[in-house]
Amino acid sequence: MDDDVVVWQNSGLQGHYANCFRVGCNAFEFMIDFAQAAANNQVAEVHTRIILNPVCGRRLLRLLFKSIEQYEQAHGTIHEDLET
Repeated sequence: MDDDVVVWQNSGLQGHYANCFRVGCNAFEFMIDFAQAAANNQVAEVHTRIILNPVCGRRLLRLLFKSIEQYEQAHGTIHEDLET
């Protein structure tokens, strides 16, 4: 749903840092795992899995692209560091 239609409430919201991601899919849904690993560690500790239908997956992709464009306009180009 669009932000102008939904009232957002964040009661009890907890934030988790993620620097590792895994995406899978089947005929009905996408699964996105979020994990954290140290730069010198080969083990990523998964802390969150999000499951969403294909329509919501496309919506999330568009929202992420839009957010990255806004970030780069405000802060400059994001340069990927392949070591992290």
